[in-house]
Amino acid sequence: MKAVKNEVEIKGMRNAHIKDAVALCCYFSWLENNIDKLEITEVSGAEKLEQFRATQKDFMGPSFATINSVGPHAAIIHYHPEKSTDVRITRDNVYLCDSGGQYRDGTTDVTRTFHFGTPHRSRRNVTLVC
Repeated sequence: MKAVKNEVEIKGMRNAHIKDAVALCCYFSWLENNIDKLEITEVSGAEKLEQFRATQKDFMGPSFATINSVGPHAAIIHYHPEKSTDVRITRDNVYLCDSGGQYRDGTTDVTRTFHFGTPHRSRRNVTLVC
């Protein structure tokens, strides 16, 4: 029964995803524009993403702990950045962001992978998969 959504639930899910997409677009744009200007790390990036989500109507908090990971960390399933493992987000490595928002009208879970620079030739296949 939970798999079949009524019109109100469908509308709520769509609204939540639109709000979340706005927050994500703002974050990824901010990240791309500031990656060389600020020291943005896995932890501080996750915190900034939550700030962008918090500007959206009916945001209640993250739907799960953000997986914000760079380079080798991006290959670790369910990696969670902590101060002890925190590294800077740079143009030199693959960057993976798996995150979600909890809104009054729905829950999101979005995964995106980027490379803000030019991947090394040996990483071509990994980049194609990402």
